[in-house]
Amino acid sequence: MATKVFISYSHFDAEIARSLAEQLREMGIDCFLDEKSIDWGDVVTEKVKDGLKTCSALIVILSPGCLKSQWVSFEVG
Repeated sequence: MATKVFISYSHFDAEIARSLAEQLREMGIDCFLDEKSIDWGDVVTEKVKDGLKTCSALIVILSPGCLKSQWVSFEVG
């Protein structure tokens, strides 16, 4: 199975998350990044759950913003 990484982050850290995802892609590692992996009209909670199930690793970008993010708590929980 190919490695796929779920990147959890606050949108305050979107630039860091994008950069990390690009670096991982350059190494041949696929990523679940919400803005890339969720389309308009998708049920967000279902896409996140599916993304977590299909990934073999989770990276959480820790920052003051992530501590306030309900989505980061949902993804990590």
